[in-house]
Amino acid sequence: MKPHPVEGLDSVNASYYSVRGMIKSRWQTRKNEFDWHISIPANTTATVYVPAEDKNDVTESGKELENSKGVKFIKMEGERAVIEIKSGDYHFVSIE
Repeated sequence: MKPHPVEGLDSVNASYYSVRGMIKSRWQTRKNEFDWHISIPANTTATVYVPAEDKNDVTESGKELENSKGVKFIKMEGERAVIEIKSGDYHFVSIE
């Protein structure tokens, strides 16, 4: 999942019914903050690209990435933190 916020579009709420179940993504931007809720069905993983200048600018459910269950930081790619997540519900917040 790789959201692309653009000027004039400050929120998106989408879902997709995959063969494994419902995948949900809801994000919004406020000033210099990106707020993203994600749901991944059982027995599934996802790679997500969170807009951020540094991995330390990203939290999941208020915790640093290293302390969040089911979350594995992979790398920085440009201005995005690439993160692998397991099935479950996640709430990422980043400072852009």
